[in-house]
Amino acid sequence: MSAFQNLDPAGVSPEDRINALRGYKATINNPRVSEEAKQHAHEMIDSLGGDQPRAEMKQFDQQHDQNRVAGGLKAYVFALIILSDMERWMC
Repeated sequence: MSAFQNLDPAGVSPEDRINALRGYKATINNPRVSEEAKQHAHEMIDSLGGDQPRAEMKQFDQQHDQNRVAGGLKAYVFALIILSDMERWMC
């Protein structure tokens, strides 16, 4: 079970999971942290899925980019329609 599963019924965003992973990785690399804390950080990284949140984030970005491209094309077509209407009115 993920460390975040029972916190929010809507789920935790990949960004939140990545931020948590950053904190645990910092704990592992901090020389002032006890071995127990480092072991706990390793366990939490494993329970959070390692680099899985990064893959989820990349997938979200790809979908988001596709939506932006579709929106841009829609705006371009709309602008062409408006321009052709303006040309008709000006003649």
